[in-house]
Amino acid sequence: AWDGSTWVALDTRVGQAGWSLAEKRVFDIDEHSVASTRYRLNVSANNGSTEYWGVGEMEMMEAMIPGMSRGQSYDPAGTFYSGIASVCVTSTMVVGSGLIWWYTNAADLFDRDGDDALYSMAIDSTIVVDAGAASPVSAIGWEIDFSSGTKSVRWNAVGAHRYWRLRTTDALENDGHAAATWAVEYSDNGSDWVVAALLNVSDVNSQMREMRILAPIDMTLVSAQAVPARSVPSEARLLLLHEAIDAVTLNTDLVAEVSRDDGTTWTAAPLVDLGPFATSGSIRILGGIADLSAQPSGTAMRWRVRTFNATEQRLHGASLRWS
Repeated sequence: AWDGSTWVALDTRVGQAGWSLAEKRVFDIDEHSVASTRYRLNVSANNGSTEYWGVGEMEMMEAMIPGMSRGQSYDPAGTFYSGIASVCVTSTMVVGSGLIWWYTNAADLFDRDGDDALYSMAIDSTIVVDAGAASPVSAIGWEIDFSSGTKSVRWNAVGAHRYWRLRTTDALENDGHAAATWAVEYSDNGSDWVVAALLNVSDVNSQMREMRILAPIDMTLVSAQAVPARSVPSEARLLLLHEAIDAVTLNTDLVAEVSRDDGTTWTAAPLVDLGPFATSGSIRILGGIADLSAQPSGTAMRWRVRTFNATEQRLHGASLRWS
């Protein structure tokens, strides 16, 4: 990458032999701080050939980094954005056999009085979250902060339901030794319950500090900075590295757009599936072309990706080019 005064090596590869015609290979570049509009591929050895070497096409994907998101979470281990958020937070526990506490209103927060209290579930205790009749929750996970660590469980989407609860399925002593298994359940009427998942807590202390119900939310992702074009572009091509956790309809649940005036005006780039990113895994390459001719004249290029209908999706990378 050209940093304005010299070429900076971002990645080096050796021993890249045995290429087949039209073969595609994917290389990851470690995170770096060099922002540039000029990149080059410098080949110093050609596997013994003195005649030629060729590249049919090369795409550079912008990795997902913290700071792009607006209202969703970044996973640093997986280097992707995913629209998963805590939709209900509670810490009210009831200790005692057969007792139930109905916990209402997703806006209620943990430890409101600042005492950092600890709570323990006793035998057959149940914690119920009432999301409200007008706002059922399409939960896909439950996360609990214990005094000795965090435990979480995820499950496939089971639809939106008003009531969600955590229930001990076997004995729990009051001295802080956890039962082996708890159940996460859902209900539409508060009486008939269905198990969504089982949570193993045998390796943590039973004292809980906070609980969170997780659900997909809609995302808006915008490129971290505008990239200057040398001239006013009339067309742009956007490529995405996308992973659909839920069933996703392109251009309905996932919409891509491009701007040439630094994000003031956006034009849709209708997406099509171009195939898998690698030979295995669930990440796919999506591509779309945006006609920018109707936008106000400009050269500050940005991309934007939005998700809809509370579908869980992951965006791993993006590439934007124009002409």
